[in-house]
Amino acid sequence: MHAVLDNPTPYNPEVTPAAVLCLRNIGKSYGPVQVLSQINVDVRPGEVLALLGENGAGKSTLSSIIAGLVQPEAGGSMSWLGEDY
Repeated sequence: MHAVLDNPTPYNPEVTPAAVLCLRNIGKSYGPVQVLSQINVDVRPGEVLALLGENGAGKSTLSSIIAGLVQPEAGGSMSWLGEDY
């Protein structure tokens, strides 16, 4: 399967759409083990991102925090379409 863009939009760094998902200073510890520390991510409309890392790097923990299954530590913030959650 191949995707073909007939008229791709040229990249213009001065016209950047607002992020739909914003993560700021997300952290998580399990006991003395720091799993995530000061994670910052912006996801903008139309972007496709991949979360890569070694075993134990915190990928599942970050995904669980975004999904609302795990509470991040205090001090971080997340917003979806500009609304805190």
